[in-house]
Amino acid sequence: MRHAGGVTQAYFSGWPPFALRRRCTGRRAAGVRYEKAVQTHLRAQSHLYLDSPWLRFLDETGWHWCQPDGMHLDFAAGILTIVEVKYQHTPQAWEQMEELYSPVLRHLFPAFLWQIRYLEVVKWYDPAVVCRDAVRLVAAPFAQHYLRGVHIWKP
Repeated sequence: MRHAGGVTQAYFSGWPPFALRRRCTGRRAAGVRYEKAVQTHLRAQSHLYLDSPWLRFLDETGWHWCQPDGMHLDFAAGILTIVEVKYQHTPQAWEQMEELYSPVLRHLFPAFLWQIRYLEVVKWYDPAVVCRDAVRLVAAPFAQHYLRGVHIWKP
């Protein structure tokens, strides 16, 4: 997994030239179908939800691209929620949100204006999976009472 360190420039971008849309099969196809259903569910929860934005950024190793599964902007409260969709709860989701997406988005949404929160949306949650930091199960995906939340959603 790529980490973003020392981000000096960042911007929202269109679809990158290297990204191909290809057909998936098996477990990967099930995960893609689940993510598509989650995106529809989250867009219905809030008009402030943006799904799958592409970001281009410059750090000490050069120019790179990243694409969080989603982000929710609560302008009134100054809260940016980074969303990662996984079929099954995993610590890698947290690492990706905190080590890659957060530094890039922090460049666009400065700390003196925005608080960043993290939300993992999963179909299956196993509390035995150990994460670096404590997480909280949340019933409402964009509620304001958590820093690191897990929302279980089964279509």
